[in-house]
Amino acid sequence: MELVYLWVEDYKNIHKQGFNFSPRFECKYDGETLTICDKKEKECKDNNYIENFFSDNINVTAIVGKNGSGKSSIFESLLSKKKVFIVVFDNELKVYKKSTISVDSNYSTEPLNNFFKNILYYSIGNKYISQVNIQLSYIDIRRTNELITKNYFRLHEYEFDIFNFIPEYIHFRFLTDFKLIESDESTDDTILSIKSNLSILRTADSGSIKDALNALRDFDDAYINYLLYQFEDISNLFEQIDLTESLHPKDGYLNFDVNEIQEILKECDIDFISKENFNKLKNNEYDKIPINELNSIFDEEYIELLFIKMRDFLEFDFYSINDANFNSLSNGEKTLYLFFINLIEYQEEDFLFILDEPDNTLHPNWQKKLLDELIRLLNKLEKKAHIIFTTHSPFLLSDIPKQNIIFLDTDDEGKCKVVDGLNEKKETFGANIHTLLSDSFFMEGGLMGEFAKGKIDKAIKLLNQKHLDEKDLKYCEQIISIIGEPIVKNQLERMLHNKKVDYLAKDTREEIELLKYRIDLLSKRL
Repeated sequence: MELVYLWVEDYKNIHKQGFNFSPRFECKYDGETLTICDKKEKECKDNNYIENFFSDNINVTAIVGKNGSGKSSIFESLLSKKKVFIVVFDNELKVYKKSTISVDSNYSTEPLNNFFKNILYYSIGNKYISQVNIQLSYIDIRRTNELITKNYFRLHEYEFDIFNFIPEYIHFRFLTDFKLIESDESTDDTILSIKSNLSILRTADSGSIKDALNALRDFDDAYINYLLYQFEDISNLFEQIDLTESLHPKDGYLNFDVNEIQEILKECDIDFISKENFNKLKNNEYDKIPINELNSIFDEEYIELLFIKMRDFLEFDFYSINDANFNSLSNGEKTLYLFFINLIEYQEEDFLFILDEPDNTLHPNWQKKLLDELIRLLNKLEKKAHIIFTTHSPFLLSDIPKQNIIFLDTDDEGKCKVVDGLNEKKETFGANIHTLLSDSFFMEGGLMGEFAKGKIDKAIKLLNQKHLDEKDLKYCEQIISIIGEPIVKNQLERMLHNKKVDYLAKDTREEIELLKYRIDLLSKRL
C-alpha cells in the first residue's frame, strides 16, 4: 500500500493544501476535481520517476521543513481525520474520504475509516495517539521487554549492521518504590478510593475498610498493593469480596483464609499473579533465566502478565552471551531495537510506516544507517511498506532523491506551503552533508554556533578598525588560533598579520620621533 496524496482542508496552519507522497503519481485538487497523472504511463509535468528505486515493495517519502512549517501537523491531520481526503495506490488508485467532502474523480472511493487499519506509527511519547479516534497500531516503548521475549528466536535470525546485541538471558528485579495508580476521590461507608499508598487505607475511618484489610491479613502490603493496582481501585477489589456470600464478619474482621480470597479473586475477569509466584519475584529468585526456557518455567499467559501486569513492579534486563546487558545500551541503540522488534512483531504484510522524527536520540552515524537497516529488515521479512518520516537530519535526507521529499515552508501569514525543493534546486540524494546543512531548511545564518560566531565577529570588527592596541591584538590572536574552519582562519590570519605590521610600524615611527627629540635635546647642550 502506498500513500499517494493527502488533501487538508483546514487544520492548524495548513489551509487548502495538497501533499504528493509518491514520486510516481502527480496529483492536483482544485477544491472540486481531483486529477492524477501516472508518470509510469504517460508524460507528466516532472517525469523524474525511477521505478523500484528503494526496493520492489518499498517506497520512502521524507517531509522536511523549518520548525513551525507544518511537518508534524501533516501527520496529526492525517491520523485524526480532520477535513482530509487521501489517495492510496494498492494495485489500483483509491480515494478515501468522508461523505461530507466532495471530490470529483474517476477513481473508486471508500469511507475514510477504512484507510487506517494498516498503519504503524512512531513518535517519541506517541504524542498524537490520545488525539485520534481510531485504533492505531503504534510502537510502544513499554512493550519492548515483552516483544524481545516473544520474538527471541526471530531476533536470532536477523543480523543488524549497526550493532548486534542478541539477548540470551532475562533478569527480573522487584521494585520496592512502586506507586499505586490514582482513581476518583469518591467515598462512601464501605469504599475509599486509592490515593497514593496503603497507609491511607490503614488509617481510614470506615470500619468496613479496616475489616476488609484485616481479611487480607495473610497478604503482605506489597501483594495487597499489587492486587489493588490490578483491580484499578480498591472499590473493585472490595466489591468482589463484599458481594461474596461466603464472607461474614466475625471478631471484628471478615473471617476467611488466604486461599479462599484467592479463589474469590480468580472468579474475576481481571488477571493477576498468585501470591506464591509474586513472592518468588519479590525475593528475586529468578536471576538470568535463559529466554528460551521461559516457557518451561512460566506458561504463556503468565509471561504476558509479567510484562504487562507487572511492569510497574518489576525491572527487566536482558543479557547477551558475552554478558552485555540491554539496559546499558544507549537511548539511540534502544530506539533502533524498538524499530526492529516492532517490525518483526507487526503482523500486517502491507502497510504504511509513519515515523515522526525517528532520528531523535540517534547518533549521526546511526542516522546514516537507519534507513538502510529498515529497508534490509523489511525485505528479509518480505513485507511491503511505504515509509514516511519527518526529519531535521540531513544524514537521513542524503538517502532520499529530491522527488521523494516534501519540502515545506510558510507564507507571509505563517501558513504551510509546499515549495519546489531546496534553494537553488539542489539535489539531495548522495549530497554532501555540508551542502544540505547549509540550506535554510536546516540552518539559517550559517553552520557555526552562535557563541563562536559572536567571538569571531568581534575579532573581525576589531581587525577592521584603523588602529588596534596591544590588548585587542592579543584577543584577535587567541581567537584566530583556535578557529577550526580553515578558510575563515586563513583570512583572519592575513588580516591580523597586516594589523601587526601596522602596529609595529606605528611603534617604529614613534620610537624614531622619540630619538629625534632626544637628539635635539642633546644638540642644544653642546
